[in-house]
Amino acid sequence: MPAVKVLYIAGAPRSGSTLLERLLGGQEGLVPAGELRRIWERGFLADQLCSCGAPFRSCPYWGKVVDAAFGGLDGVDASALASAVDSFETRRGRWREVGRRILPAVGRRGDRDLFSNILPRLYRAILSVSGASAVIDSSKDTTYGLVLSTMEDIEPRVVHLVRDSRAVAYSWQRRRRRPEIVDREEYMPVARPTSTALGWSTRNITTEALRYFSGSYVRLRYEDLVADPDGAMAEVLGPLTDTQGGERTASSSVGYHTVSGNPMRLAKGPLKVAADVEWKSALGRRDRVTVTALSLPLLLRYGYSPRVASS
Repeated sequence: MPAVKVLYIAGAPRSGSTLLERLLGGQEGLVPAGELRRIWERGFLADQLCSCGAPFRSCPYWGKVVDAAFGGLDGVDASALASAVDSFETRRGRWREVGRRILPAVGRRGDRDLFSNILPRLYRAILSVSGASAVIDSSKDTTYGLVLSTMEDIEPRVVHLVRDSRAVAYSWQRRRRRPEIVDREEYMPVARPTSTALGWSTRNITTEALRYFSGSYVRLRYEDLVADPDGAMAEVLGPLTDTQGGERTASSSVGYHTVSGNPMRLAKGPLKVAADVEWKSALGRRDRVTVTALSLPLLLRYGYSPRVASS
């Protein structure tokens, strides 16, 4: 069977991947799926809300996908897969998986068999149920992107989404509730500007490395996305001309089913695209200087000015 085409959104968290995914979801032939690396933990196990508003286990769409892929919810070891994905959060786990994927002699053993047997079935089922020709996965994680890029049955096209590190640092300071969790009150994690700046640089550097393993690679700035959504769609969809059809215009429709991501994925009604620049006036001067200094090389590489005028 031909390899499954996956449009993989990669980059640092809080960079606008959910917005990009919603815009791409309006393009013919593409089906948004959310952060699929979280489907085992947040979907199968925690039964959190799909973007349609229904719990994952009760969502008719995901029910069809799971039945087509595994013959039902009990047809796959979600706990083992969630544990394997969680291991990417540790330095040791990341390097172990990188070694398995890059070194052929090692890459034929261990978790590679677990992922290689399961992930293609999941992505194929999504295409079968949706009728699309490519899956949008906004998982962002570089290690997970490497897993997909080294599978014979999956053909990833990487979209490297970049946002100003100062905006990302401010986003990590916001305290926002997670509406997909309905049985208790839980908030998105927060982080200090120093760790955010270092993580932003590390994630973007490693994401650039994915270009050597994926079928194609394109880098897109969040600021350019919100300034010209139609132009950004054309740039992103360029490598997918063999699978796409129809006009490339930003869509305001929301009728899709995604697991995990920014709370805006559950919002209903027309999609309003506007730049979020609150950080320019709300991020403290000390934090701004710290983040700028720690991420300066990549800020310059991606075309950002060290000096930012308050909005």
